[in-house]
Amino acid sequence: MTLGESPAMVGREAESALVGDLVAGAAGGRGGMLMVLGEAGIGKSLLLAGTAARARAAGMLVLTGRAVQGGGAYRPLAEALIGLLRDEPPDAVAELRPYRAALGRLLPCWAGEGEPPPPLVDPVVVLGEGLARLLSLLNGGRGCLLVLEDLHWADADTLAVLEYLAGAVRELPVLVAGSARDEEHQPCRGGRVLDRPETTAVRLRRLDPAGVVELARRRAGTADLPEPVRRLVLDKSDGLPFLVEELVAGALEGSAPAPVPPTLAGLVDARLAALDPGHRRVVEAAAVVGGEPDPAVLGPVTGLDETTVLAALRAGRPRLLVPAGDALRWRHALTREAVLAAVPPPERSPARRRAAAALLDLGL
Repeated sequence: MTLGESPAMVGREAESALVGDLVAGAAGGRGGMLMVLGEAGIGKSLLLAGTAARARAAGMLVLTGRAVQGGGAYRPLAEALIGLLRDEPPDAVAELRPYRAALGRLLPCWAGEGEPPPPLVDPVVVLGEGLARLLSLLNGGRGCLLVLEDLHWADADTLAVLEYLAGAVRELPVLVAGSARDEEHQPCRGGRVLDRPETTAVRLRRLDPAGVVELARRRAGTADLPEPVRRLVLDKSDGLPFLVEELVAGALEGSAPAPVPPTLAGLVDARLAALDPGHRRVVEAAAVVGGEPDPAVLGPVTGLDETTVLAALRAGRPRLLVPAGDALRWRHALTREAVLAAVPPPERSPARRRAAAALLDLGL
């Protein structure tokens, strides 16, 4: 059995149709701003890839950039532009000359002896207007798609420019499409961008069971999904597309699949590393104990006071743990297994013994 040639969009028909309308509008001179929101692995990049494919088919130029954690000012915007315009003479287009100094923040080769903007003019307005005009002129005015991923890590200066662009590109052949995770305590640092009436926000949800099976079938490249694989993805993926794909790939490689898909394991390892040692200790103990994390049990298991345990569980939200009524549960069915895999086996048995003693003391 062979894997499918490429991942397929499943359960995103409405979102795909909306993207098609936005691309067609931009190609016809009615630009806009698209923000794709959702948790890690939900399919944001796949939807943006589909947006780019539609734009190229419509004859539009596609530019891409990505924000990174700890990146400097304007990182995603500069990344999108600099490869294309590194060698372009800054004075080639007369319309851009008044914005040369401002655009030099994104394209250092354009920074020169040009006059700076007047001191009373908001520099965000000057840079935003210059960028809007630049994007509209690229590709001979036939349309431009600017794709910016991971904007949950974007700096405040980039977000301010994007807020301006949302309104500035309305009558231009420019579509700006960004992605951001909305699983943080503050769903997206670009809140003002989302609040703009010109911004179209798309929030991707997890797949239902039928969507999970269909995606697994397409990923496997077979009309008849083996029953063990079907049960695996339904039991373990929690409707998250990237977990469906990882589980199918592992199950069909011809060897026993790893207990935790490697991509998820890496993601969980990074999230554990972001916790301070005390908080990580509590989260790892919760994985060893199993079930819903219970502060009354985790205190005796870790030897930490209730205040510290509660603070640790808060630190694990929402990347590892999520609310479930008055309690907490693991974010995905495999999240607990991934955390448990990070705990050395010799440390697990003592923790389980302490947990059993705590449960007896509590009469549970």
